[in-house]
Amino acid sequence: LMPVLVIQFVIQLVPVIIFPVIPLFIGDLSPGPSVGTDTGLAFAAMGLTGAVTALLFGRLGERFSLKAILLWSALLLSLLHLPFLVVDRVWQVIALIGVRGLFLGAMISAANALVGKAAPAGRQGRAFGAVQGVSALAFAMGPLLGGAMATAVGLRMVFLLNGVAFLVEALLIGRLVRNERPGGQEAAAQPPGARGQTG
Repeated sequence: LMPVLVIQFVIQLVPVIIFPVIPLFIGDLSPGPSVGTDTGLAFAAMGLTGAVTALLFGRLGERFSLKAILLWSALLLSLLHLPFLVVDRVWQVIALIGVRGLFLGAMISAANALVGKAAPAGRQGRAFGAVQGVSALAFAMGPLLGGAMATAVGLRMVFLLNGVAFLVEALLIGRLVRNERPGGQEAAAQPPGARGQTG
């Protein structure tokens, strides 16, 4: 279960790093009383698109393995953060964050499914409790880290570093998550050094 907890922690930590940066970035692009509304629209867009992907996750899970969904989501999220270096309109920021929600919805749904596959029989409750604890810790640390990064390197650089973090996340997924057939019932995580095992 430990590899799954590591994956869960990283998956929950990396996306929230930019949360404290988003309203500051929007305010920097368009100072004024609309900053609060625009920030709300950005988070709403991410939530709505994430909900759509989560609802469609059943079909995704039938066509692709959990590892493929996690890996491709992380890689595409890594690339998605590059345009933040050049955007100069608030609507562009909102659109990018909305697209971000699509991939995050797939990633988080796949990560939750990973727990169900990896948890020992009869211990699913304990496993999901541990995951919730890890997720809460990640949610607490992510914005704190993002705020410190913004102070140290500037707002736009936080988006670039967040993209790099998603790339590192993809490498961890490739290392720790086991290959499986779409819709398979095998546990989907493995300790380092156990690659190639299927049972």
